Amino acid sequence: REEWLQALEWASRCFFKKPRNIAGMHAILDPLHAKIAETNHEMEFMNMYQDYLRVAENLMNEYKATGDVKKLDSAWNSYYEMFHAIGRDVERVKHLNLEDVSPALLSAKNLSLA
Repeated sequence: REEWLQALEWASRCFFKKPRNIAGMHAILDPLHAKIAETNHEMEFMNMYQDYLRVAENLMNEYKATGDVKKLDSAWNSYYEMFHAIGRDVERVKHLNLEDVSPALLSAKNLSLA
C-alpha cells in the first residue's frame, strides 16, 4: 500500500506539473503494474485494488497506443480514487503480521547489523 501511495505521489508530480513528464510517470508506474504479488500482504492489496489498477493500466496502454491525452486523464481519475481509498485503509491499519508482509524476514536466522 505504502509503495503505491508513494509512487502515485511521485507520478502525479510528473503528470500534473508543467511541463508534463509522461516518460517519468511511466517509469514510476509501469514497474508497479508489472510487479507480481509475492506476499500475503501484496496479494491482499492486489485483490482490494485490482479494479482501479486494471482500469488505470488499460487506459495507460490505450494512451501509449493512440497518444490520446484524454486516456491519461481518465487513468488519473482511477489512480486518484485508488490513492484516496489506500489512504483511508492505511489509517485504519494498526498492526501488520510479519508472516504476511515478509515471510523471508520471519524465517531469517542469525542476523547481524552492519
